[in-house]
Amino acid sequence: MLGPEKARALDRPVVVSLEALVPKDHFYRHLEQYLDLSFVRELVRDRYAPIGRPSIDPVVFFKLQLVMFFEGIRSERKLIETASLNLAHRWYLGYALDEPLPDHSSLTRIRDRLGLETFRRFFEQVVELCQEAGLVWGRELHFDATRVRANADVDSLVPRLGVVVGDHVAALFGRRDDQSDGGDQSDGGDQSDGGDQSDGGDQSDGGDEVSRGGQDREDRGNGPGGAHAAPPVPPAPPAPPVLPTARAMPATADGQSEDGGDSRDGGDGGSRRWDLLEECRLDPARPSSEGYRRVSDQVVSRTDPDATSMNAGGRVTLGYQDHYVVDGGKHRIILHALAMPADVMENQPMLDLLWRVRFRWHLHPRRAVADTTYGTIEIIRTLEDAGIRAYVPLPNWDRSPFYGPSRFTYVPEEDAYRCPEGQALTRRGERPRQEVVLYRADRGTCNACPAKAACTPSTQGRQVRRSYYADYLDRVRAYHATEAYKKAMRKRAVWVEPLFGEAKQWHHLKKFRLRGLPKVNTEALLVAAGQNLKRYLAAPCGALQVPQRPATQPHTPGRTCAVRPRRRPRGQCSRGCTSPLSTGCVVRAQWSRVNGATRGYSGCRARDRASDGGRHDRRLRTRRAALRALRRRSAGRHAPAPGAPPRGCAARHGGRPAERPAAGGLARLPPLRSGGLALRWLSLRPRRLVPRDAPAGRSARHPLPR
Repeated sequence: MLGPEKARALDRPVVVSLEALVPKDHFYRHLEQYLDLSFVRELVRDRYAPIGRPSIDPVVFFKLQLVMFFEGIRSERKLIETASLNLAHRWYLGYALDEPLPDHSSLTRIRDRLGLETFRRFFEQVVELCQEAGLVWGRELHFDATRVRANADVDSLVPRLGVVVGDHVAALFGRRDDQSDGGDQSDGGDQSDGGDQSDGGDQSDGGDEVSRGGQDREDRGNGPGGAHAAPPVPPAPPAPPVLPTARAMPATADGQSEDGGDSRDGGDGGSRRWDLLEECRLDPARPSSEGYRRVSDQVVSRTDPDATSMNAGGRVTLGYQDHYVVDGGKHRIILHALAMPADVMENQPMLDLLWRVRFRWHLHPRRAVADTTYGTIEIIRTLEDAGIRAYVPLPNWDRSPFYGPSRFTYVPEEDAYRCPEGQALTRRGERPRQEVVLYRADRGTCNACPAKAACTPSTQGRQVRRSYYADYLDRVRAYHATEAYKKAMRKRAVWVEPLFGEAKQWHHLKKFRLRGLPKVNTEALLVAAGQNLKRYLAAPCGALQVPQRPATQPHTPGRTCAVRPRRRPRGQCSRGCTSPLSTGCVVRAQWSRVNGATRGYSGCRARDRASDGGRHDRRLRTRRAALRALRRRSAGRHAPAPGAPPRGCAARHGGRPAERPAAGGLARLPPLRSGGLALRWLSLRPRRLVPRDAPAGRSARHPLPR
């Protein structure tokens, strides 16, 4: 019959404990049990004054950041709202039902107070946990970067103040500067003390921005002795040189800096080296590359001044480059994460990241794997000199319609090249700045060659350049033919890119929500730390465990032989752990997946795979039923012919066939269709049959069931 209408009596007090409301096998219970965040208080102790109003527990702040990561929440306001309504979140944070959570604005103030250095130390602490658990291999390192959109629009780009003021000053006083006898010539740019001319960008001196017009030319525009001429200002004494610190460690032994170039001044005329990893950017006072003009020197975003232009899917957006250094072990632990402006090439911070990872985690990698962008001569030479194999593809210079460099053969005995027609290209000079040697063919021979139209359009003879470090390039080309290199390239395609895809799809890394380079690095470090925690908790013999399921009914042996199941106990993998997300386990997770209402699965073929609403279980039951039907059908199909000698299990049992034949013969059966679903035999290992009356020790590998 129809039941009565449900009465709403929600205002009556109920005596209930939050401890009793959260299930015993909930994810956050296991997270609290096996992830101790007490180290956070020591990390932030120097950020607070010894007296004053007590702050929010920093452990609660980092727990809220983990909840934001696992639940896929993008806003801190939404985070506090969700955590206030979720019982498991309140239990994990340690707040009772009637206890108010911190205000969302407090999280912003705490993040600004802690600073980027604290989040770096938090990320490093998570990596230390993974290293102590044996999840870091250290023999192979993978380098890659991905583009992440900034929280700013292209419409916020405006010309830099230096460009505007410089053009205005040049328009007003350019003629007077041309007529001055002893003054400096003004062409719209400002010449620094060292004589370097800016490329239309900001010229910085010790970090202070100077306009393109340089000094106030209106004070000295009338020439010496003018009516408005300012008194001469005595030059400031040179600043004492700053000694290099332990943090400013050179990358190579030949004086090269970690970013692949020579050490530069920090803008103050001293010898202090620019620390790329600490500043998260290249030196803004660096000169532009030859023949290249940076767009970021001309325009700046009013919303996010650190974001720069980048090409994303055919359209210009503002964003950053998120760099990952991933361990080559099967757990793919992220060893370092760094966000830099998008106008910085991917290969610029690679050497800095390499040395930081090596010395911070005491690793001795044997090979470094990256894509073609990292195949520069500087990177290859540094890696090979350090004893690390550079597994990187080399740029393809044969894409020209003419003969590429690979068509020419170098002859070391003659120090010359041979073209496809057999003519010699002799040495004609060097270019030390580019570190190459020039080889050119004879002009008359080259013009008379029948293959000239396919070789070169020049009438001066074909020219080939050879790098000073061609031996390193030849060594890397030799790696390309090895099986280890091919395996590394196949591995790279599924090693780092899935981490970027996971961060973008599940943890909102498609677009940074914070603005400014320090805050963007904070967000990138929290995402990378959360990805490492997922692998730490899902380790094969890690800490995260599920309660054991009740034991299944033992198999009832037949009257002739006993079949010992080869499957492992439920909830255990081959190494004896009970992790629900580990490779090799065959039990589904007991709790809801943290990224939503779905449930996680595990196994050799379904590692960290989201549930599909129970269809996986139904398919598994259907497959098992089909296998049982196959066994029943094969009992009569594979019976021995009349008069044939017994064999196999029947031979050991006096000519009587076994009740449950071995599974090895079923692999030859045709596929069975049940309900429109084609079910095929999936390489199951045959089960061994042991006589029931076999003596003890007959088969230690397959003991008889009790």
